[in-house]
Amino acid sequence: MSLNEIGTVANECRKEIPKHFPNAVLHEHIVRPNHVHGIIELAIDAVGKRHGVSLQLFGKPIPGSLSVIVNPYKS
Repeated sequence: MSLNEIGTVANECRKEIPKHFPNAVLHEHIVRPNHVHGIIELAIDAVGKRHGVSLQLFGKPIPGSLSVIVNPYKS
């Protein structure tokens, strides 16, 4: 598939993710006409592990987490 202007921007912005988030390793991806599929590997040491998260912490952004990486890309 040939990317249009917007698809090219989406592809280029994806390549920039590791520059802003060093704990992110990009793997396979594909830009589709109206969405993107991709695999992002996270360094566990950078994000940490959490078990039995309480409801009080739910929704609080965790630095280096997938949601913190994907939100700026989507915007």
